Amino acid sequence: MTYGNRFWNKLSIQVGLRGEYYMRHLDSEYKDGTGAVKDSYAPFPGKKDTAYFQLFPSAYISYDFGHGHELQLNYTRRVNRPWGHQINPRMDMSDSTNISYGNVDLLPAYSNNLELNYLKTWERHTLSAGVFWKYREGAVQNIKYMDGNTMKNTYLNVAKRQELGIEVVAKNRLFGELLQLTTSANFYWNNVGAVHETMFHQGDTIPVYLSGQNIFAGSVRINAQFLFTKNFSGQLTGMYRSPRVVAQGTTSHSYSIDVGLRYTLLNKQLALALNVRDLLDSRARRNTTWGEGFWQFSENRWHSRSISFTVTYNFGNQSGKRRGRPEGDLGGNDDFDDSGNSNMEE
Repeated sequence: MTYGNRFWNKLSIQVGLRGEYYMRHLDSEYKDGTGAVKDSYAPFPGKKDTAYFQLFPSAYISYDFGHGHELQLNYTRRVNRPWGHQINPRMDMSDSTNISYGNVDLLPAYSNNLELNYLKTWERHTLSAGVFWKYREGAVQNIKYMDGNTMKNTYLNVAKRQELGIEVVAKNRLFGELLQLTTSANFYWNNVGAVHETMFHQGDTIPVYLSGQNIFAGSVRINAQFLFTKNFSGQLTGMYRSPRVVAQGTTSHSYSIDVGLRYTLLNKQLALALNVRDLLDSRARRNTTWGEGFWQFSENRWHSRSISFTVTYNFGNQSGKRRGRPEGDLGGNDDFDDSGNSNMEE
């Protein structure tokens, strides 16, 4: 349900409430060396079935002071569900010294997000500055521990994760129509709470004791769009993200640059495009983790530098809406969550 209204031509309010009934049934079977089928859940004290009802409220309030000044206050509650491999208990033994498996007791993480923004608009410029607070309950994190000489990896709902900070976004049109520049930067306090949990896997009892961590972090993203002539355009996107904390360590800084050029001919029916993704070949996730009896550095690359040249010829009716892959947020949707897994939040 959503309700919106505008009062005195200045105050805008929109409130919403979404109800969700969530039910999960987990079932997995595998065959041993003799071909006999075994139930993989027999050793687990956790439940195969989970069901409950949740409410997700939202509120958006803005006040227009006139002359391009506006104040905005937003609140949302969201859910981030674990992915299939994160709850699959079968062990991945492709690396016999570094084994990973899912946690069947893993639950969705719920976050509360509060933002207060001031917005100022001019004819060719827009500036937004604000403060935000994000609190996530049961954030999913990758957990490592030593079993003899073997490193094992699984997932756990940590107690809490918080971010408190400021964000500034500027949009500028410069040098006539030559350059459209969008710059965003945020700086925040990043906190992962302490964890004192007991996990169970195939009859083993695994105590997990993690101390809480804090760090001041930030990120910057710049998108520049150039219109050299009416037929020749270009785009440059650069990003930088500072180190952040995870449950058992830190994620190092990351940065990348993407470049694109586009030229059209024949009344824009023919388009030539050259794109270079990750120009510096720097896009990667580097984690340093530690725990009882181990210290580990890992680097995960999910894309490498790529160069593409495309030729497009348009004919017929071009008034329809173009369908294309949407741009991601900071770093594109190549970003992984801090557990090293792709992150989807609703």
